[in-house]
Amino acid sequence: MTFDIKLKTGFFKTRSYYLTIGQGRLVLTPQDDPDDSPLVIDSHQLQSIYLTGGEFEIIADSIYTGSFAPQTNLTQLSYLLATEFGDKFSVQFELP
Repeated sequence: MTFDIKLKTGFFKTRSYYLTIGQGRLVLTPQDDPDDSPLVIDSHQLQSIYLTGGEFEIIADSIYTGSFAPQTNLTQLSYLLATEFGDKFSVQFELP
């Protein structure tokens, strides 16, 4: 499943990415530059994923932070992340 995100790439800079979740990995694909290679984070590289409202933090070999598009179904997203990554995933807000 794929979600629209804004990934923080600098102090006051964000870029639009697609976040694809599946097959035990996360794939971050730039939306605005097709020549940029996607970033792939496999389950064994992943330390944790935190969801706080519409924002996220992914800790792997680097730390990736950003936010989801306002129309994102956070309940569906949370279920998908919990199913794929189990105890590496945590939610810090109340789901409806």
